[in-house]
Order: sequence, then C-alpha cells, then structure tokens
Amino acid sequence: MSKSCTASGCDRPHIARGLCTLHYQRWRHSEEFSHRQKETHCLVEGCQGTRHAKGYCNSHYWRFKTYGDPLAGGTYLGEPQAWLEKHKDHVGDGCLTWPFGRMADGYAQHWEDGKPILASRMMCAMVNGPPPSDGKYDAAHECGRGADACVHPKHLRWATRSQNNWDKLGHNTDNRGEKHCGHKLTECEVKEIRQLKGYFFQREIAEFYGVCEGTVSSIHRGINWYWLED
Repeated sequence: MSKSCTASGCDRPHIARGLCTLHYQRWRHSEEFSHRQKETHCLVEGCQGTRHAKGYCNSHYWRFKTYGDPLAGGTYLGEPQAWLEKHKDHVGDGCLTWPFGRMADGYAQHWEDGKPILASRMMCAMVNGPPPSDGKYDAAHECGRGADACVHPKHLRWATRSQNNWDKLGHNTDNRGEKHCGHKLTECEVKEIRQLKGYFFQREIAEFYGVCEGTVSSIHRGINWYWLED
C-alpha cells in the first residue's frame, strides 16, 4: 500500500520527500526561489546586475563566454573619446591604429549621438578644426591607410571628395573597376563592349555579358569605366 502525501489534508500518493507530485513541485520551487533570493547579484565585485548564468549577469556572462574572463573585452563609455584626446598630439613614426571598433570597410569607427561616424573625422577636427563649410569634405589620409584604421593626427587633412578620390588613385586604394566588390565586368570585357559598338544592338550585347542595357549604354557613352584606356 502506497503512502499518502504528508501535507495536511492531502491524501494523494507521495513520490518524494513524503510529498505528492503537486506539493513536491511547490516545495522544490520555494527552495529554489529562496536560494535565488539570497544570492541575486552578479559575482563580479561592484556589479549590481541580476545573476543570469554561472553567477554572472548577462553582460559579464557574455564576456566570460567570449573571452574566458568576465572582465575582459568591451569598451567603457567615453573611453574612445578619451583616447582621441590623449593622442591628438601624437608625433610618432608610422600610422596610429585605432584600437576600438571599425566600419565594415576597415575604417576606424566612433559613435556620436548614437550614430556611427569615422574616428578619423573626429581626430581631423581636433587637429585641423572643423571642415570648411563651402562643401562636403573628407578626412583624407596622407598615408593611404584609412582602411587600416589609421587615425594619426599628422596623416589627416580636410579634402574635397574629388581630391580624396585622386589621393586614393595615387595610393592605389580606390575601389573602382574590378576592385569593387560588386563588379560584374572585367576590364577586358569592358574593352570588348566598346569594340562591339555599332555592330550589335546594346540589348544583344547586354544579354551576352549578363548586364543590363543601361550599363552597356553608359560604357558606350563614356560614363562608366571612363578612366579605362583601350
């Protein structure tokens, strides 16, 4: 004959610790809740975050899982700006590499008003003042290593978009033609398309090379790939 639950007024069969399924689950929950109440804060000293896993809050657990240390990684608020202030008078040889986040193209990334901006622009403004107001200006790199996150104050100057593009040509860091990640034609194919002008309809040429008719038209009119010599 099975024993009954020891809870007052309950005659259900017991399953563990003298309690039925219902009362055992209630007891178990109350014990776990009591334990959690006693130890709710993150194990990291000074952190008031609620424990999430392994005794750490969400943030410190993520760092622990990513770096093996709950205090490793991450950037504190204001740290990038303080770094810029500290290095605005830097005069060392070689490039000065930004130690924080980067844009998808490798350029140094800073944040302002919740929006990503180029850290090189921030540094350029600190050293050379704000950009001229008579047009759109880029923070041009004399070293040509903006995509390597260089923010050396002596390597930066304000330049128009056209001037900056010419600089990129000189540094061989431009992304036109086959260097562009989205290119569909090779230089050889562009030259062939030029030679086919007048012999076939643009629609036929476009279909053969797998591009739109507008692309062929722009090549024939010297708009696209204008810089490529025959």
